[in-house]
Amino acid sequence: MSKKVIEGDVDLMNMYLRELPSFLKDIDEVYGSIVLTYNKLKSIKNCPSKVIGSFFIDSNRELDSLNGSPSYVSGDFVCRSTGIKNLFGCPQRVDGRFYCDRNNQLINLEGCPRVINIDFDCSCCNNLQSFEGGPEIIKGDMTFVRTRDAKPLLTLKGFPKFIEGDFYTDEKSETFPFTEQEVRAVCEIKGKYKTVWI
Repeated sequence: MSKKVIEGDVDLMNMYLRELPSFLKDIDEVYGSIVLTYNKLKSIKNCPSKVIGSFFIDSNRELDSLNGSPSYVSGDFVCRSTGIKNLFGCPQRVDGRFYCDRNNQLINLEGCPRVINIDFDCSCCNNLQSFEGGPEIIKGDMTFVRTRDAKPLLTLKGFPKFIEGDFYTDEKSETFPFTEQEVRAVCEIKGKYKTVWI
C-alpha cells in the first residue's frame, strides 16, 4: 500500500478547532509544516506520523496531553503555552529546536527525547520543580529562565549531562537556587553560562 502524503504546509492556525480534521488520520507524511497554533484543541488525535518540516501546537490552552503527536519532526517542535503536565507523547526524534516553554501546568520533563539536536527551551514553566525525564544531551543552547512567581526549583536531578552551546538562566535566586559552579558540576557546558532577566 502506497503512503499517503501532503506536499506543502498544513495551516490550521486560529480556526477554533477542538480536534484535528478527520482527513488527516489517513495521511502518513506531510512534506511541509503543520501549524495548529491558537486553537482550542483537546487532543492531537488524527495527526500524521511524520512531518518533514516544523510542528506548531502552541497556544492551545485546553490541550493536556501530547499523545498523538508525530513520531518524527524534521524541523522545530513547538508546544509552548498549553495545559500539558509532562512531555509524554511528544516526538522522540526532533531534528530542529524543541520549545516547551510557558507551560504553567508542566511539573516535569518526563517523555522528552534523550537527545535534542539543536536548542531546548523550558523557560517560564512556573510549576516545574525538577528536570527529571528531560534530555541528556543538547546539541545547541538550553534556556531555562524563571519568572518571579515561579515555584523554587528543588533539585538539579535530571539536568542534562551535556550542552554543546550556551546555557541561559537566572542569577541564583529563590526560584533558581544554584550557582554556575553547581550547574557545571553536573553538566558539561561547552559554551557560555549566561544570566538573563525577563
